[in-house]
Amino acid sequence: MGASSSTCSSSTTTNYDREYDVFLSFRGENSTSDRFKSHLCGALSQKHIETFIDDDKLNRGDETSPALLKAIEESKISVVIFSKDYASSKGCLRELAEIIKYKKKNKRIVIPVFYQVNPSDVRKQTGSFNDAFAKHNKQVSGDELQTWKAALTEASNLSGFDSSVTRPESRLVDEIVKDVLKKLNVMFASADFRGLVGIDSRVESVKSLLCMETADFRVVGIWGMGGIGKTTIAGAVFNQISCQFDGCCCFVANVREESENCGGLVRLRDEILSQILGENLNIGTPNIPPLVKRRIQSKKVFIVLDDVNSLKQLEVLAGGLDRFGIGSRLIITTRDKQLLLNFVAAYNIYDVVALDKHEALQLFCNCAFKEDHIPKDFMVFAHRAVDYARGNPLALKVLGSSLYRKSEQDWESALHKLHKIPNLEILSVLRIGYDALDREEKNILLDIACFFNGHNANYSIQILNACYFSTQAGLSVLVDKSLMTISENKIKMHDLLQEMCWEIVCQESFNNPGERSRLHNHEDIFRILKRNTGTESVKGIQLDMSKIKNVDLSAQAFEKMYNLRFLNFYDWSQEFGDPTNACKVQLPYGLNYLPDGLRYFHWFRYPSKVLPSKLNLDHLVELNLFESNVEQLWEGKQDVPMLRRLILGLSRNLTRIPDLSGSPYLEVIDLINCKSLLDISSSIQHLNNLCVLRLEGCESHSSFSSNIRFESLRNLDLSLCSSVMKFPQISGNIKMLSLNGTEIEEVPASIENLSKLYFLDLSDCMRLKHISTNICKLKCLRSLILKNCFKLESFPEILEKMESMEILDLSYCTKLDKFPKNIVYLSSLEQLVLRGNNFESLPESIKQLSNLRELWLNDCNKLQSLTVLPLGLRYLEAESCEQLQSLPDASNFAELVTSAQIISRGSCLKFNFTNCLKLSDQKACSNVLAELLPIIKHMTTTEKELQKEANIDICYPGNEIPDWFSYASFGSSMFIQLPQHNGCNRKILGVALCVVIAFKECCFNDIDQLRVRVPFVCCVHPRTIYRRLVKLKGYLTVRDDREYTDKISIDMDHVLLGYRSYPNVKILEDDYATCTVKFVAPDEGQNCKVKYCGVSLVYAEPEIIQPSISVEKFGSTNQDSGETMVEEIPNEAETSQSENGSGCDRSEDEEKDPQPKPVTGYKSMLLINDKVGHFYCTLCDRFGLLLCYCWNFLVCLVYRLCALYGEINIIQPCISPEKFNATNQASEETMVESYTKFPNVADTCARGSGKSAHFINNKVFFLHHTLLKGVGLLHCYCWSFLVCLFGGLCVFGLLGLLLLHLSTRCEFYLSYHAQNMQVRKV
Repeated sequence: MGASSSTCSSSTTTNYDREYDVFLSFRGENSTSDRFKSHLCGALSQKHIETFIDDDKLNRGDETSPALLKAIEESKISVVIFSKDYASSKGCLRELAEIIKYKKKNKRIVIPVFYQVNPSDVRKQTGSFNDAFAKHNKQVSGDELQTWKAALTEASNLSGFDSSVTRPESRLVDEIVKDVLKKLNVMFASADFRGLVGIDSRVESVKSLLCMETADFRVVGIWGMGGIGKTTIAGAVFNQISCQFDGCCCFVANVREESENCGGLVRLRDEILSQILGENLNIGTPNIPPLVKRRIQSKKVFIVLDDVNSLKQLEVLAGGLDRFGIGSRLIITTRDKQLLLNFVAAYNIYDVVALDKHEALQLFCNCAFKEDHIPKDFMVFAHRAVDYARGNPLALKVLGSSLYRKSEQDWESALHKLHKIPNLEILSVLRIGYDALDREEKNILLDIACFFNGHNANYSIQILNACYFSTQAGLSVLVDKSLMTISENKIKMHDLLQEMCWEIVCQESFNNPGERSRLHNHEDIFRILKRNTGTESVKGIQLDMSKIKNVDLSAQAFEKMYNLRFLNFYDWSQEFGDPTNACKVQLPYGLNYLPDGLRYFHWFRYPSKVLPSKLNLDHLVELNLFESNVEQLWEGKQDVPMLRRLILGLSRNLTRIPDLSGSPYLEVIDLINCKSLLDISSSIQHLNNLCVLRLEGCESHSSFSSNIRFESLRNLDLSLCSSVMKFPQISGNIKMLSLNGTEIEEVPASIENLSKLYFLDLSDCMRLKHISTNICKLKCLRSLILKNCFKLESFPEILEKMESMEILDLSYCTKLDKFPKNIVYLSSLEQLVLRGNNFESLPESIKQLSNLRELWLNDCNKLQSLTVLPLGLRYLEAESCEQLQSLPDASNFAELVTSAQIISRGSCLKFNFTNCLKLSDQKACSNVLAELLPIIKHMTTTEKELQKEANIDICYPGNEIPDWFSYASFGSSMFIQLPQHNGCNRKILGVALCVVIAFKECCFNDIDQLRVRVPFVCCVHPRTIYRRLVKLKGYLTVRDDREYTDKISIDMDHVLLGYRSYPNVKILEDDYATCTVKFVAPDEGQNCKVKYCGVSLVYAEPEIIQPSISVEKFGSTNQDSGETMVEEIPNEAETSQSENGSGCDRSEDEEKDPQPKPVTGYKSMLLINDKVGHFYCTLCDRFGLLLCYCWNFLVCLVYRLCALYGEINIIQPCISPEKFNATNQASEETMVESYTKFPNVADTCARGSGKSAHFINNKVFFLHHTLLKGVGLLHCYCWSFLVCLFGGLCVFGLLGLLLLHLSTRCEFYLSYHAQNMQVRKV
């Protein structure tokens, strides 16, 4: 840790080339401070801390030698002792400046000590420090003085020690030394583990469990598989915090092996006690003497017990946890979690995780190449090696070191060998856990490694239970010993552990695979089957038939393998149901024998028509002959008492199922697509454990012969059984019943017997005409699917409440012309699907379905209006409703947004009106946009209360960006200049987005194209380098991936409106200068592109800083008034539009134009407004409110000149001169009247908010809007350029005249305003 020397070195005797732990800076003329320095130096020396002291400072004076500077640079910690006369020495101040310099440059640690001096005097250079600087001021340059002052200020702001707080002096010295030791320990520990990848986060996790700030005794366990890094982590933690225990620390490595050596656990315990107490103890007896125990109890100790594997080890080494003092810490590393739980609380066990891919590559690179990067030629090899190790540090180190400086050929050969023969060094470490298991646990582990890794846990346990006495207990042990995991009901094993198990099986017989207990390698199995060399040793075979050639088995292929329990021939490479694909393992002579002890029998495409005649299946748990050639399982009754799963799906030749009463534990029968199946034995009704019966696609099966009652059956699937003409006469506890695609004509009243039914699928029952009203008595029914029931004339009257119903699908029931009555009884309904029906409107009662979240109305070609919507609705799909003309009013949509039910679920609203052609007809539906806009606008008020992410999507036919969008642009991208507000830094909560997509004969029909989205990227650029670029990504949705199965063709422009909130991203407006937004069309290759785009930023309510206003400060306090006006322009524009009808008087030629205008007049105004408004804000910021009003006057004057310009027809107007003059006259009168009345209005306005400027400028912009409609877009651009040019050239020339003209009004205003503010203060 420290240097070998234990002295404090002085500059007169020390070689400056040495590295020092501590550099001591002090002023030595004072005897008191010199004594304190000596005590501190002695204490540091006793702790073997190499310390540099410049005792030659008096002889050198104020000079700073290069050697001294080098000592400062290379010392790890600088301790600066500030005394009263410290600043009187220019040498000390130069030392301090260098210390602070290297603190910043090399991240050195500085510890200030305020010895008999006030820290405030050092920080502010007052008292004696002020006197010293007064003297230096005459002798030293100003720049150097400022450097010294800055160094003093920075040093005094660091965490340090104050002699007036920490007393007496001896305690102060001890505290300083402890702090130095602690910091050095962390530094050296970090250096020792610098080459260890990923260690820092794992160490911090363990330290957080240790809770060093608490005074209790705490035990922490570190648990994981072999080689995962438990010892490394424990060692790093030990090195970092051991300095906090006054030398009472002990790291006991490899307890498992050391306890087996001479002396055993008693010797280990005596060594621990000797190290803690600092003396040589040799107790030699199991019991600790009382005096020794009492001495230990008075000490705060830190002990690490590494690689513990038995409870006895813990009892001897750490048993009787009361033997250690308060504040003690104990870390135990082990592979056995159950062992830890005897000593450690579950929440204090750290489960070591494997390295991620990036960390693994870095560690492997360090070991294999001794560099930080992988050479290009070895990139593929490195990734193969890392994939093999699966994040295990030991494996990565061993592999990397063994391949160091090897050629490419050596790498290829070594990596190929790994899959055949595992590395012995890795294997020896991993096998330690296996050797600690009992015989049954070892067999379970080998079975899992060979047959069940990655399988469903419950399924695997069923089969293993038939082989072992205590499978569940065995699996628990394997999990506790880190040999496997069970996650998400899946059994998982690390690849290295699986290879270890394979190697253990291989070692049973290297040369003869037929004598091994488990066969999983396809090459070995192929040779054994071809040569018939299997033996009684074989207990399990798992063969992937896709990896072998065709092979013919003899009829006696399994006679020698009479201990066979597990047989699995599978092939996932071939498609199911393809009759051209045959099984690669054939039985040309049939099969005469199967072992009696067989537990699992799976043979994909079993080639024979029958099973062996002499068949003993007393232990069989699963029989899986999926897609086989079998015609009949057996004749008569066959006892298979342990059978739980019978899988015969796609067995086309199967004609009947025999008596199964001999299989009382049968749970699953799968006969899917057994097209020749005629009869099923009635014995199935006596199978009291049967849960699933799948008969889907059994075309020849008509129905059950009589009324059958299933006591335990939960899922009955009769889908696509085309011979089923009547509703099955069944009863019992069935929960799921699928009859889709059958030929039934009615659902009888007897359906009430299925009282536990919660899922009923009657889709594609094309002959279904009637459903009994007794269906209302199914109180548990949650889902009712009636899709494509073309002959269903009416939905049964709902006579009773069905409070469990959540999903009702009436899609394409084309004869349904009336909405179901009493639908309010379906109070829990969440999804209502009415696609392809002939409703003209929805009833008012639908609003009462408060839990309805999704409403699907696609292809309802007769639907004309949607008057109301439920408040809880989140998804409204009305795609291709060709006659839809009207939508709910704005208040209904606003209620959707503000609904508490929506907010509680994290607002997500989607409304899809794609291909609703009538919505683009402004005459038929003139208020569509006005009704849609409040959805997004309302977010401005509700967003402040939302803490979750909020998303809104709306799609409808159209080709205009709504007027209220603050920024609009042609094309797919835009650039936005964000305004800056003084004293009003608003947070951007979210962004409202709009795009117009031009679709031209676009057909989305591929499975990957059914989802149609418009991605966007919004980049917010900071004003300074102290903020980071914020990139907001997302997409606007035309179609999402929710249950879309039909293609869609779009051949017209559509508008996509969206809102996205970002509650976890903090963006303050004043911190960011610009924003760029980019949209991407759904599919550029599909003839669609982005025509126009629009953006509006949504802000939180600003926190306005109210300044103390005086007459002198008047010009600067109103700088944000113009910005307030710019933000509020859209609302005022809407107001002016409402006052003047539609707000846009078009000529007759415009109305006859078949192509809608791409950008409305108001959007053009916004384009200019951005420029004029920015100039206005700049002028306001520079010259205050007074000149801003002068600017308004000039604008009004130029407006009048432009109006006259239009009257004499020099510019050809777009409307008649009479209409233009009348409009301009009214607008001008309004503007002049407001300007004349301004002082009176201003007197009553709150000056800090800028409402006066807002008042006038809104009138100005209103007149601008009128002018825009008169002279057209092109002339408006010319006018904007001329106004800006004219204003820039003339404003200063006219300033004098304007000031004289307005002086009387300004004087009155300023005096009144000052009085008003004084009154407010009082």
